[in-house]
Amino acid sequence: MILALVLLSLSFDSQAKEPLKQIPCFNEVSDLQLTWETIKGWKTIANDVSDQTILQSGTDTFGVWIELIIAKKGNTLIRFAPEHTEIVSFNKKDCTRNVRIQPGPLAFIQKNEQSVTDADLNIWIKDLDSRSVTGLLYTWSPHMNLSYINLDEVIEVAKKLKLDLKVVLDPRASQKAAESVAKKYKIPDSYLKRARSVELDRREIYTHYPSYHLINGKGWINTPRLGYDSPKKLIEYIQEELKK
Repeated sequence: MILALVLLSLSFDSQAKEPLKQIPCFNEVSDLQLTWETIKGWKTIANDVSDQTILQSGTDTFGVWIELIIAKKGNTLIRFAPEHTEIVSFNKKDCTRNVRIQPGPLAFIQKNEQSVTDADLNIWIKDLDSRSVTGLLYTWSPHMNLSYINLDEVIEVAKKLKLDLKVVLDPRASQKAAESVAKKYKIPDSYLKRARSVELDRREIYTHYPSYHLINGKGWINTPRLGYDSPKKLIEYIQEELKK
């Protein structure tokens, strides 16, 4: 009962709160979740299956996310982490567990490949905090031309607003295509590091390019802003977000 109250005491959106009270094996699910991580608050994720609800939450560990799938056939708790994904399904009748371990969401990126990991991002965020600076994370892809043709504009906006700019490459992009674009448009080698980050993956930052993300020592400031913005529009947007 204590575990249930702890889980329910966390912040939920209005859609996520009600289904959680009714799910089978609630104590078993909440018990496992609490042994994994402390969640920040469930949010409902859109899905195409009518008889299931998907909830997702970041955790106190940067780069680790928890997902709960509530379905008629039973509930599934998933822990996404850089090293692997752990999937635990609960039998609806007796709440026994079926555990599966799979490679992490971005395991297709080789560990020896130059990339930006969750650990790298966490170090960057701590550095932002120590300097009381806001960071601008920008993602680009060689397959989305507006994300690299106007990269110079983003660099100038960051300088004008005194933002610490970090540029990362689409993790699913062709490395050959990225290097070809970089050569043609004189993109620095430091911008060719692919984003090998569960944190960014779970935040759906990889759904479109370019994307803009503001962050400081306290965490993410905005939801992912997807698609090209002119310098004027981007400056106005950032200034409004920083006022919140």
